[in-house]
Amino acid sequence: PEKRSRLWRHEEVFDILAKRKGTDAVKGLALVFPKKDCLETKAFENMNKLRLLRLAGVKLKGDFQYLSRDLRWLYWHGFPETYTPAEFQQESLVAIELKYSKLKQIWNKSQMLGKLENLKILDLSHSLDLTETPDFTYLPNLEKLVLK
Repeated sequence: PEKRSRLWRHEEVFDILAKRKGTDAVKGLALVFPKKDCLETKAFENMNKLRLLRLAGVKLKGDFQYLSRDLRWLYWHGFPETYTPAEFQQESLVAIELKYSKLKQIWNKSQMLGKLENLKILDLSHSLDLTETPDFTYLPNLEKLVLK
């Protein structure tokens, strides 16, 4: 399964991530856990062509630089952190959906400077702890914003 470009079957995805068997063939990955489960970010190290990442019921620990720099769409239901990690490469992201997150502030100013020019969709709906929104002037191509 690690040679496939799209992975969504729970058992296969978990096995690939837990054993760090991901390859650059993987372009899309969906992982939904019924309960919170923790995985290492290093499991994504060889998935250089990953474009779509969909997570739910997942907590990642480690350095977020292991996520693909080519990631275009990030959907993370219940994002467990209060801030986005500084080392998270987000220049290629077109859509970020962090519904039901624990975020208090999504980015600080230095994380935004010249890094989010491609972002078109930002969905932070049901993120009840969110106390500060970003400076939207740093998101020149933003087309859809959801904060309900």
